[in-house]
Amino acid sequence: METTVAALKSDLIAENKMKAALVMRIRAGAANDRSFVRSLLIWAGYAAIALAVSVPALADELPDVSAQPPWTLHDSNDDPGSGYTVYKRTPVGSEFSAYRIEAILDAPLDLVARLAAENIADPEFRPKNTVKTILREDDEALLVHSYIKINAPFISDRDVISRVERSFDPETGAHRLTWSATSEGMPPMEGVIRLDRSDGYWSFTEATPTTTRAVYVSHTEIAGSIPSWIVNQIMSTTMVQGIEGLRDSIETASVQPAN
Repeated sequence: METTVAALKSDLIAENKMKAALVMRIRAGAANDRSFVRSLLIWAGYAAIALAVSVPALADELPDVSAQPPWTLHDSNDDPGSGYTVYKRTPVGSEFSAYRIEAILDAPLDLVARLAAENIADPEFRPKNTVKTILREDDEALLVHSYIKINAPFISDRDVISRVERSFDPETGAHRLTWSATSEGMPPMEGVIRLDRSDGYWSFTEATPTTTRAVYVSHTEIAGSIPSWIVNQIMSTTMVQGIEGLRDSIETASVQPAN
């Protein structure tokens, strides 16, 4: 009995050390590295099978995201020109956190709103492991198919079709890009898990005539057997990368010669 308890304690210590190491690498930006993400997901697949971490969510078991707890501070960066504040909350019934990031961008409102809309409609503006296809683009909405390739055993690839709508509020002067998963478009391929719940938005308002306040919110139910703590850490990093990507677009636009 004592041997069993000692072994369990040893396994728990090893698992906690692994989690701590992975979190440190994710926060350091290692999630950009394809080989790291691959090894992380391989570990997650084996851990899910060995420990029965979670099971695929059924459609009628999706959490009630209308019951929203308050946002809590998750992370912040006070560096001039690259600062941001990240908040998170976990919707009732969900294992996956929703994230909200706020930042002041050094560019006027109209430019920021235009660049953000162009990025969403650009198939090349995407994570390395994602294939992005524009299924439809008109005055009503943008339909985007994202295929997420996961090169790991026991873990299926994911895909999602998002309906993106652009709006402007003349009273507040806010530009907004809102998206949510939709059943529009083609069905998922065999062996691919379709994400039924993935939503969020960008909101842009004028901070000063030359700066813009950006708010980026996102929540996704990944489904399947990937441990939620891994997904949450990657999503947190992805949110920061979203702000950094928009800042990169602003910087590129600012150095391009005027037509």
